[in-house]
Amino acid sequence: VALVDGRPMQMVLVPMRAPVVVAWVAMGFPLDRALVEDMHAVSGLHASVLAQPQRGAPRLLVSSLPPDVPAQALADDLADGDMALGRDTWLVRTVPVAAGAEGRVVLRLAGSVDAVLARYRALQWTLAAITLLGLALFGAGSHWLARRLTRPLRQLARASDALARGEADMPLEHLQRRDEIGE
Repeated sequence: VALVDGRPMQMVLVPMRAPVVVAWVAMGFPLDRALVEDMHAVSGLHASVLAQPQRGAPRLLVSSLPPDVPAQALADDLADGDMALGRDTWLVRTVPVAAGAEGRVVLRLAGSVDAVLARYRALQWTLAAITLLGLALFGAGSHWLARRLTRPLRQLARASDALARGEADMPLEHLQRRDEIGE
């Protein structure tokens, strides 16, 4: 990759052999929006090509970022990491592509952190609902089990209170039924 008249070009140099090298063929292809759109389609990351001249500020040459995202901010701040672009937070990585007499060409790859996390927000709400449902079922089951286990004890306590008061004619058949005692 090289800057030719301020435009990024992908250069290819191939030897012509017959059977020894008789010539070299040089071809240049412009790095344009179609190429960075292809890079985005393959990798899922947005690509931007910047020119960094020897003197002066870097300038954005071509970008696959959506129109609502200020791509020029990629040229203004060359730091890697999290960057606020538009309404979203983007993770940006700079990859040097070429250096020459006119300056260097860098590729900035950017992926929206918010777009990636949006996929998991619905999952978070689903897990929260499942957790709350599980807590409610656990509470209801615990309450039911506690009442089932303490019912025979309460009946026994009532019978012993009645015996303590001198009521000896208390029917005891409910104490003899094993299914209510829990056995």
